[in-house]
Amino acid sequence: MKIFLVNSFLALIFRTFPLFLFVLLTGCNTFLVNLESDHRVLPPVNLPLHIDWKYNARAGFGPDPPLIVGNNIIVSTRRGEVHVIAVDSGKRLARKNFGDAINGSVALIDSTLVIPLAKGRRMLLAYDVQRGEMQWRIRGAPIEVGITPLDDGGLFVTTDGMINRFMIADGEIVWQYGLSPQQRVYARPIVHNHSVIIAVDNGEVIALSLSDGSLQWILDIGSPIYATPQSNNELLIVSTTQGRLVAVDINERNIRWDITFHDNTLRLSTAAIDDKLIAIGGSDGILRVIELETGEIQWETQCSDALVAQPIITDTVIYTASMGHLFYAFDRQTGEELQAIELRGRVKSSIGVSDGGLILLSEPRDVIKLSTLHSEHEI
Repeated sequence: MKIFLVNSFLALIFRTFPLFLFVLLTGCNTFLVNLESDHRVLPPVNLPLHIDWKYNARAGFGPDPPLIVGNNIIVSTRRGEVHVIAVDSGKRLARKNFGDAINGSVALIDSTLVIPLAKGRRMLLAYDVQRGEMQWRIRGAPIEVGITPLDDGGLFVTTDGMINRFMIADGEIVWQYGLSPQQRVYARPIVHNHSVIIAVDNGEVIALSLSDGSLQWILDIGSPIYATPQSNNELLIVSTTQGRLVAVDINERNIRWDITFHDNTLRLSTAAIDDKLIAIGGSDGILRVIELETGEIQWETQCSDALVAQPIITDTVIYTASMGHLFYAFDRQTGEELQAIELRGRVKSSIGVSDGGLILLSEPRDVIKLSTLHSEHEI
């Protein structure tokens, strides 16, 4: 089964996939990591699935998926901890507390783990996972959204509306772009060609130059944006909190199509996209599958509760999970429910894809691996 990774954050996995991630605990609060290059193609995740293992992370999670590196899962929590978990067994390999809540996704750039802090005076930390020591720290306003990794550093947005590009070597801020005091960003920045795309809560989509942070263009969508937009080569799919889904033609800088649903209080999740379809959840509990080029709804189905997490699209199955403690697998073409698995908690974080399984972050504290139920155990 061909798997389309639907979150720009997950692209980092394929750029830095290691042959193994060996974690050695050298103390109660330190871990060392050895990395080697690997470019494996993930094997298919076949139905039916079952819960392979559960791991207690001791706190809740942000909206982004876990970072999966080889045979290891890196999970950050609002308790300020980073956990390294073995994909195969669900056993803890390491745990380190960084002092303040982590809400946005961490990033692994070369051998440096970059950690955004949502509270306190330190906003960004860089931890060398090979030497097991802090590399640098940046003080400033907190960061509630995830890090967008680049080859030589990354991008982050602070709670006071400052967009920053930094260098991984020493934490140097290459450029900054400040929003107005009334504007806030709740979506991770994305990179398209040589532009940084910022979705603002007042409905503006802003493009900045990746090289120097200068303003390139602004497009007013007209509805609040809280979810991270998703892009392919031409279209930017923007979810809003007022029942609108908008496709922006990035090259023409205009709206290609616009769907307005009946409920103007509907809050849409971050979309999952591949080369043909969009899958998107909503606060009304409806999973909608939409044709990418035209905006035509292909099918929709009602789930148990609100769908906050970004779904996963494969060539035959669409996966999602609800705030009503259920994980679902639906037929990509027809919307037929293929499987439902009851969980102990709600899911509001994006689903991760590991070697041979799916990784769920289930509130209030569970990391769960779903893997294929082999034929001798099938029901």
